[in-house]
Amino acid sequence: MSNIYLLDATLRDGSYINNFNHSYKTIHSITSLLNKANIDIIEIGFLGKSHLSESTKFKSIEDAEAVISKNNNSCKYAIMLNYAERNQFNIKQCVGSIKIIRLAFFKFDCDGVLEYTKELMNLGYLVSLQLMATHMYSVNELNIFIKNANKIKPFAFYLVDSFGTFFNSDIEYFYSAINSILDLDVIFGLHCHNNMQQAVSNTIKFIEIAEDRKIAIDTTIFGMGRGAGNATTELLMQYLNDKKGKNYNISKILDIYNDYLYSIYQEVPWGYSIQYFISAQKKVNPVYIWYLNNKHINELNRIIYILDLIPENSKHYLDKKTIDKIIEDMV
Repeated sequence: MSNIYLLDATLRDGSYINNFNHSYKTIHSITSLLNKANIDIIEIGFLGKSHLSESTKFKSIEDAEAVISKNNNSCKYAIMLNYAERNQFNIKQCVGSIKIIRLAFFKFDCDGVLEYTKELMNLGYLVSLQLMATHMYSVNELNIFIKNANKIKPFAFYLVDSFGTFFNSDIEYFYSAINSILDLDVIFGLHCHNNMQQAVSNTIKFIEIAEDRKIAIDTTIFGMGRGAGNATTELLMQYLNDKKGKNYNISKILDIYNDYLYSIYQEVPWGYSIQYFISAQKKVNPVYIWYLNNKHINELNRIIYILDLIPENSKHYLDKKTIDKIIEDMV
């Protein structure tokens, strides 16, 4: 089915695992193999600052352009930009292979997002709106935001399960709420996390109920990603090949895993764990589990106690001041 776009986010979302530490040679090789796998959209990384000389955090779009493979004209390239960090970058007219900017933002930042989206569109970019922690929006808030977004027609509009809390029924609920309003010319995207072991199931549910419009699904190879990880590229490729008439070359994905990712997994494993299940259960950003583990806080009872003390307005992002105070008071 030509109305389904598979976006591989291994080099961006997956790279939280190794602090975005990939050589430019590795990035070029992985993008070349993703091209050969017939991936529809490759997310090359972040616009961001890094202490590394080579990584998938790029200081400019021009830096990212220099390292990607360009051997498949049907493949599109994307890069993510956090809206809160937009002023750190001087984004110039779109002239290269990276056509898509994925603009990520939380609800508290959404007021200025559409105006900035128009600026990026005027520079020639296709802009994808990534509504992080979409569950934080009420139906009325979503309605207002989508109606305003329709006026400028971004490239894509994403439902994002940032905390990995969704089940199939939640996908159906949000699909119905968004699809009833979102302009049919705008691609409807889904990004799932695997805290409840539902990322692949939820993505398949999304595909099955979205037969009337163009959609995009985000995946990473072997589910690579911080904590519980993401929906899995190779599993969803197999599903789309078998059930939707796609022609993805899964052997190239296995080559990437074998040649570049397996060694990372041996050092820093990812995937479902009880701790990341707890973060989903408590409806807090899973980055808190990562932060607590880095402070050698691993005991479940302590983690549960700490998460229960995080105030509602700090649950969606890592509030270091608040969490550090909670930890300090425990001592």
